[in-house]
Amino acid sequence: MVGRVIVYAITGSLITALAQQTRNDGAFLYEACSVVASAPGDPPKISPELLPKAMFCFGYLHAIHAALLKIHDYYKWTFPTYGQWKTDETFVNGWLATQVLLAADVCFPNNMRTKTLAMIISKYGKEHPEDLTKNMFDFAGFVFQSAYPPSRSESCARKD
Repeated sequence: MVGRVIVYAITGSLITALAQQTRNDGAFLYEACSVVASAPGDPPKISPELLPKAMFCFGYLHAIHAALLKIHDYYKWTFPTYGQWKTDETFVNGWLATQVLLAADVCFPNNMRTKTLAMIISKYGKEHPEDLTKNMFDFAGFVFQSAYPPSRSESCARKD
């Protein structure tokens, strides 16, 4: 399981590096996803000249969404007391250490739409331009964890 999670994380980073060898920052993701977020309709209607940016946004968000879902599963199985945020100091310390080493823990709702993810990236980037210098994977993970933190949802707690 850990190996698969790491592969997803590395794959997301490699896709980014290959697609834009000189741009691997949150600003590029923000620019690409703003095209999708501002397009009318769902699925959005994208003009041909903006299609490459939109395709990058869709592909990247699809990949990072899948990776963060797997990472969230890893958190749930690694920490049997998942969900005990305010009562278990050992849990909180272990969770924080793992998050620093692995990636953000995000509790996405079911049936998440890629356009919704793009809208979240676009809104956050507009409101927090100081974070656009982060690398793309860290930026997206931080944005999605801010929008869907695991501590706010009972649906994210481990169910045995």
